[in-house]
Amino acid sequence: MKINSPSLKEDIIINYQVPSLINKVELEKELNHLVPFLKLKLSNSRISVNIILNQSSEEKKYIYTKNEKFIRLKEINPSIETLRKEFDLEI
Repeated sequence: MKINSPSLKEDIIINYQVPSLINKVELEKELNHLVPFLKLKLSNSRISVNIILNQSSEEKKYIYTKNEKFIRLKEINPSIETLRKEFDLEI
């Protein structure tokens, strides 16, 4: 459920986008418990949940090498390059 934030349509339809088929299947399994709970707690028997497969969503890029980590740190804080040069550090 932490993959994405749900969106509400017409006050009764909850749309939830997932990035992969595996996520969709797992979430569908949980809907058997989630939907009745929502209906009860929200006092709305018309609530439904739609799971939308969005494979085009950008996948998280993992950083593995020291060079990739340093480049990412430079993007966050450009002054790190100055620090590297000042102390004559190697990557």
